[in-house]
Amino acid sequence: MIKTHMDRKDLKVTCNKCKQSGIVSVIKNQDPMLKQKYIIDWSNSKGNNIISFRHRLDDKFGFECICGNSSILARAEKGVITENKPSREDISEVITRLNKEVRTTSNKVDGFTIEEV
Repeated sequence: MIKTHMDRKDLKVTCNKCKQSGIVSVIKNQDPMLKQKYIIDWSNSKGNNIISFRHRLDDKFGFECICGNSSILARAEKGVITENKPSREDISEVITRLNKEVRTTSNKVDGFTIEEV
């Protein structure tokens, strides 16, 4: 159940590789007792071709499609962030890389198109 101090956003995510799309739900956490900035709600994901997604360190969402297309890691995270818990040095390296990148506000993110529904 979604509490009043959380905002829900439904996103239509289309894979630019296989052209399949699915709806994913993201809840922005405003509860100071919880660490996560966003909570992923998988309750709408039945029959969805999006099999994984996460809030990346570049403040965008990364997705993985059933066809293998993936934007789970931002360019700045690749080679630094692995399945292991990142160290402080790893996070610092990613932040340094992110500060050198040009920021965009496009609805296209590394092989996926995202629309709010």
